Amino acid sequence: MGSKFINVKLLIVSTILASCTGQIVPDLGSVEEAKAVPVSAPADTVFSGNFTTEEIRGLWGTCSTSFYNNNPYYPEELTVLHCDCYTDYTRSNYKDHEELAAMTPEGGAELRENLITNCNLKIQQDQLNLKPNEQT
Repeated sequence: MGSKFINVKLLIVSTILASCTGQIVPDLGSVEEAKAVPVSAPADTVFSGNFTTEEIRGLWGTCSTSFYNNNPYYPEELTVLHCDCYTDYTRSNYKDHEELAAMTPEGGAELRENLITNCNLKIQQDQLNLKPNEQT
């Protein structure tokens, strides 16, 4: 059901978007062909550009599920901030999904520690920099 279901949903969304804008959607080939073509990251980004959209969603989804399973009462807004930061940190510090998959348990523990340290600090700093009427 997984990727075929996603392909059908993408086709439906593309059709809806095309009909809303009045533009014709060019034939871009199959999803498998699109996955085979690497997309370069812009030169001014810290990200490698070697993670597929599906892998990025997987990183974020795993983070979100873990937060919920470990503490179902943790505020959703903070879960989103943490998972955004965790995903961005991973994308900027690791070359690709294969590098993550080859990680040793010690490497995983180090990554977990770095995520917690860097993202907690970043989120705290971001929250302190908000004006009082911007805080949620």
